[in-house]
Parts: sequence; structure tokens; C-alpha cells
Amino acid sequence: MININYKEVIMDSKFKNINSIYFSLETHLIEIGIRDYDFTKREFVECVKYIINSKQGVIKFREWVENYELLDKSNLDLQLDYIYKSFPKEYDENIPEKDIDNLWWYIGCPVDIGWLQDDGTYWFC
Repeated sequence: MININYKEVIMDSKFKNINSIYFSLETHLIEIGIRDYDFTKREFVECVKYIINSKQGVIKFREWVENYELLDKSNLDLQLDYIYKSFPKEYDENIPEKDIDNLWWYIGCPVDIGWLQDDGTYWFC
């Protein structure tokens, strides 16, 4: 069993865009010898779940996502499943919808993250 230190990932990515969580997690996994895209996607979703459950952040579905208002009000497991399924099946830097290292986060990722601030409000990047 692999022990992922989500607190370290959060320290690296807090108050940044949601893709920072993914890239910080990916870097951590590569450091321990894991270069598996499907594993990284699953752990990314688990890390987002940790952030939400620990009340350090919230997710908000982007307005272009079909039924975004319903998704925002749905249960967390449904939301996380939607995020996981939205990832491209394969990576291709020449196709924006499959460019997980860059453009996909801006045109395909269905959520933004809001980070909890000291005043109790959430700041969206």
C-alpha cells in the first residue's frame, strides 16, 4: 500500500489553480517511482476528496458543464466520479482535449477549486 502525503501536496498547491494539485501529486508520485496515469488520476480525485473533507477547500463546477448547478448540489462521491470520468483516456499534447499537461485544465476540467481563507470565505483561482 502506498502512503500519499496529501498535506505535502496541499502545501505545494494551496491558493493555486486546480491543476497545481495534480502536478504536485504527480511530482510526488514520480519521486517514489510511480508513473501510472490511471493511478495518478485516482489519487488526484482522492486528494480533492481529502481537501473537501478537511474543509480546506471546495469545488465548484464550471458553468459550461451540463447540469453544473445540479452537480454542485449533488453528493461528493457523484461529484468526484464525474471529475474522474472527465479526464482524457490518453495523453496527446497536440490535441487540447487530451493535453493533461496544459490545455485540458482550462478547456476540459469540469471544476475549479476554492481555497479556504482566514476570513472563512473561499477564494477561487
